[in-house]
Amino acid sequence: MFIKSLAFFTALSFTTSVTAIQNLVLDPNPQSTSNTCQSYSIAFTLAQSGLWHTEVTTPKQLRALEQNIRKEINQYVAERQADGKSISTYHHTAWAAAVKRASSNNLKLKLYYPNNPDDYYKKIAQITNMTSASTMGSALSALLVKQPIMTSVNQLNNDIYASGHIVTILGLGSSLPTNQTISAMSEKMLVLNSAIKTNDKVFNMCSDEITSGDEQYNASVSLSSSYTAKKWSGKHLLMWIERNR
Repeated sequence: MFIKSLAFFTALSFTTSVTAIQNLVLDPNPQSTSNTCQSYSIAFTLAQSGLWHTEVTTPKQLRALEQNIRKEINQYVAERQADGKSISTYHHTAWAAAVKRASSNNLKLKLYYPNNPDDYYKKIAQITNMTSASTMGSALSALLVKQPIMTSVNQLNNDIYASGHIVTILGLGSSLPTNQTISAMSEKMLVLNSAIKTNDKVFNMCSDEITSGDEQYNASVSLSSSYTAKKWSGKHLLMWIERNR
């Protein structure tokens, strides 16, 4: 009986995961507005971390979580500003505070600032445990990724983001070299971009659910080596979800 029950729940979990990959990776909706790439990526990473307290398998559920994270960011910033602090919704600490609040202090957003390409890619490989996306493809890579990780880019494929844009990395295209230091930011990454600029939209949702982000953007997952990672004081940014021990 125990073995049959275990097999049932394993099959159910796998079916749920496949449904989430189909809805959130292979046919994703974009971020809800022009300034919610942070909350979208955080919501997606929470949903796929294996640590969030409820299942998020549909675009509507992801949108609700994205909006909840944005609400927590805005509220935290408003409180700090009322105390005389100089802070905005673009401060990384505000994003981290939002994750703690949304998870009732059970989870945290880990902020990591690698200062060279070697550290950057090795951390991505460590967190995602996915270094074969080029051969496995988007669906299988997203299904098997240990955990997504986020970064900020100024450019990705054909889109330019002058002030930066948060995207979600599902893994690396291939294994990293073991006997040499990586010196260039040129490794292929499997990236979920929630804000691909477009003027040609076909909506797959009810009209009363359409937001400004839906009207401006598409979202998709692509394997790319055409990107420019943003820097803060010479360092890049990586973010992922951990238990708040």
